[in-house]
Amino acid sequence: MKKLSLFFLLLISMAVSATAQKPQTLIELTQEETDTVPNGRSVIVEPAAYVCGQCVAISYPMPTVSQVIIRDAETGTVVYSALYDTTRQVVVNLSSLPEGLYELHLYAFGKWWWGEFEIEED
Repeated sequence: MKKLSLFFLLLISMAVSATAQKPQTLIELTQEETDTVPNGRSVIVEPAAYVCGQCVAISYPMPTVSQVIIRDAETGTVVYSALYDTTRQVVVNLSSLPEGLYELHLYAFGKWWWGEFEIEED
């Protein structure tokens, strides 16, 4: 009986923790135009970026040197900028920023990507 009640307690705690987590929203990234022609044998490596509440998470498929710039979309003001040395994951806490539309600019794998995202109040 104790094992059964512990099992149900574990099950309830997992359900509560799953509902407490905010869903992640994918930021659609667009690669900036370059003059280089891709090699027919090159492997396509692209970062993925998500906004979850007031944080932005960026994942790279392999370790890379990267630069992250976040700008206010209305004013063009840079609100966050950082260089990262050989990383696969970056999480940026933007809780100090007001709600609104922002632009994410990423440099990784020798290319620039950009996308827009929105911060909403909880």
